[in-house]
Amino acid sequence: MTDMWGDIKIIYNDSLVNNLYLFNAEIINNTSKDAPKNMVVTFSVEQGAAFFLRETGVIKNGDVKLGLKLDPGYFAQLLDVKERWNQLPAEERTSQDPINYEIDHVITHRKFVLPILNRQSIASFNFLIAANTPEIPILSIGIYEPGVSLTWLESAARKKRRDLWKNILITFSFFGLAFPIMHFSPSITWAVWLMIANSFISYVIGWVLLSLLRVVKIL
Repeated sequence: MTDMWGDIKIIYNDSLVNNLYLFNAEIINNTSKDAPKNMVVTFSVEQGAAFFLRETGVIKNGDVKLGLKLDPGYFAQLLDVKERWNQLPAEERTSQDPINYEIDHVITHRKFVLPILNRQSIASFNFLIAANTPEIPILSIGIYEPGVSLTWLESAARKKRRDLWKNILITFSFFGLAFPIMHFSPSITWAVWLMIANSFISYVIGWVLLSLLRVVKIL
């Protein structure tokens, strides 16, 4: 919103959308085995956020792409809830109606079927997610298949920033301990051995400080 360009409003089903986010999520099979066929992957957001019906999913293996469909059971539930809501007279639609719990479920979840996910293949998904607050929603991903687990892959930019901070913290730790070692060591021999130990101690201190920064979500 600016004086020059005016207001931009997003309307969905006659309702104003305050915050809209575009999410991209990728599941990469970087193992040496093909994943089980017809796995179901579940995406979810917390209460106060909602998926729009504009999601897409595709499996990429080199130049070959395969479009993905919503899980049939979930899709049938979504259509059933939508139809029952549309048939409900406006004057009977209340926040206490039991169907609202079903609506909350279908708008905060999406389930896709992965017919195949061969080794080194990528399943890529795009979502439009609306939120009541300006805070970016948290997108959760789950695959509940025996023998299959998900590991978050750190982005290259985030890894580069983390490594930079790690080196800075190790360097500060090293020189922070080097001064008292050189100043208070009883002999040169002691100083040499303590400086060798300092290189290992500083590395550990750097990692501990980095872990603390990640816990408090600074990095």
